[in-house]
This record gives sequence, structure tokens and C-alpha cells, in this order.
Amino acid sequence: MESVLVKVVSFIAVIVVGYLLKRVGFFRAEDFRLIAGLVLKVTLPCAIISNFTRIDVDAALFVLVLLGLGCNLVTVAAGWLASKRGDSAEQAFNIINFSGYNVGCFALPFLQSFVSPMGVVAACIWDTGNSIMCTGATYSIAAAVAGKNEGGGARLFFRRMFSSVPMDVYVAMTILAGVAFGGETGFLVGAMTMLVSNMLFSQGPWTPWQMFAMGIIGWLAGVLYRKGVLRRGRLSLCIFGVIASTIIYGGIMNPASALMWSNTINWKIILSYYVTGLPVDLVRAIATFFFLWLIAEPMLEKLDRIKTKYGLAE
Repeated sequence: MESVLVKVVSFIAVIVVGYLLKRVGFFRAEDFRLIAGLVLKVTLPCAIISNFTRIDVDAALFVLVLLGLGCNLVTVAAGWLASKRGDSAEQAFNIINFSGYNVGCFALPFLQSFVSPMGVVAACIWDTGNSIMCTGATYSIAAAVAGKNEGGGARLFFRRMFSSVPMDVYVAMTILAGVAFGGETGFLVGAMTMLVSNMLFSQGPWTPWQMFAMGIIGWLAGVLYRKGVLRRGRLSLCIFGVIASTIIYGGIMNPASALMWSNTINWKIILSYYVTGLPVDLVRAIATFFFLWLIAEPMLEKLDRIKTKYGLAE
């Protein structure tokens, strides 16, 4: 019991010290991005990887993904019930604000200290289902409750879900740029997208890797299209988008993360990075598939008109 209390007091002390340092002017408002970047891109990945390397992951654990979805649906229902007598806008507001669990910033630090590595791994797998809801599903439910489906049914529901801002569509736009303007332009669009994005979300040793990985996707899209391997049809682009998101981007960034953050490199370490990165790769792949399926053809038509109008070289 004494060790538990010491850990709890330590966590509270860190929060209090951070608040006091802000009050005396040591931390400024603009420091938030730097600290948030360190927590999200260094501390949390290291904690996850450290725990994954110490256990054998049982396939039965992935049932926790469904549990994560279910727990969010419970809070969605609670938000709707809390404003059952209100109008649809109030119901949608409560659905969005009741749902979602901040596992990374709040749960993992405590789990890392109080439970075994298996507990941390289980929480991360559970968070996969939670992430699906947080990055689009909850918003789609709220929009439907607010009456914004406009008769679109399930098609509009999933279109809204997978085209929401948190769903990563960088890969899709890079592929379309490569197909429309050629491999060289595709590489530049992919690389510069990651560079500019990290100007907002913080730069680091990961930036060159991300620029290279996304650039290669754009270059390959252009080259394969010119060779006739990749077609402009939706299915062909969607299949390439899934491969690019998981095998190419994930295949580069996951071992790159091992090189950046791990003291020793072996197959077990690299495999653990692939396992922890798989949920993110799958979310990106699903978002890319649906985004390309819905707007690839009209977007390519617009890009072709721009290319013709301004005489842009391929």
C-alpha cells in the first residue's frame, strides 16, 4: 500500500509542479506544442513498446477492440439519453462530448506504474476500438442524430466517418498527385505535405523518414500509372492506397521508429514496433480506401483540367 501511495503522490506532485512553473512564467502557452509532441511521439510510444516486448500477444486480446467500441457506444447512448427531451442539436452536442476516452495522456501513465506489461498492452488494444470512435464514428452518429444525413443513409454515414479531419488522408492526396502530375510531382507533394504538417505538430528526427515514406508513395503512384500497372479506376487506386498505407508507409516508419528510439535492434524489437503500429496503419488504410473510392475520379478530373488550363508539365 505504501508503494501505491508513493506513486500516486508522485503523479500529483508532477501536475502541481507543472502548474506552479506555469504560474511563475517558466512555461509559456506556446510551449504546449513542444511538450505535447514529446509526450505523444516519444514518451507514449516508448511506454507501449517497452511493454509489448515483454509479453507474447495472444490473439484473443483483440476482442478488446470490440470492447473499446462498445464502451464508447455506451457513452454515446448516455449522451443521447441525457438530452432526450431536448432538440436534435443538443443531443448531437452531448453525444460528441460524452464519448471518448483519453487513454494515452491519462490512463497509460498510471497503468505503466501500477499494473503488469500485459495490462498496458490490453489497454492499448482496447484503445484501438476507442480510436475508431474518436476519429470519426462518434461524429457520424452525432451528425445523423442532428438530422444531417439528408436521406443519404449508410453511404453518407460512412463517407462522413472516413472523411473526417482526424482520419489521415495524406496518402490519398499524394497518390492522386502522382497519378495526375507524374512521379516527380508526387514525390514533392508527399514530402512537402509531411514537412508542412510537422511545422504544425512539431518537427523531429521522424520528419525526414516521414517525408521519404510519403514521397516514395507519390513517386510510385506516378511511375506505376505511367507504366500501366496502376489504373485511374477507383478499385485500382483503392487497392494501391491500402498497400501504400500499410506496407510502404508502415513498412518504412515502423522500423525507422525502432532505429530512432530503441537502444538495441533485433527482430523482436522490430516486430514489436510493427505490432504497435498496426492499428494506426489499418486506420490510415481504411481512411485512404474510402477517400479514394468516393472522390478519386472527380478529383482527378479537376486536376486534369488544372493541368491543361495552366500547361503544367508531367
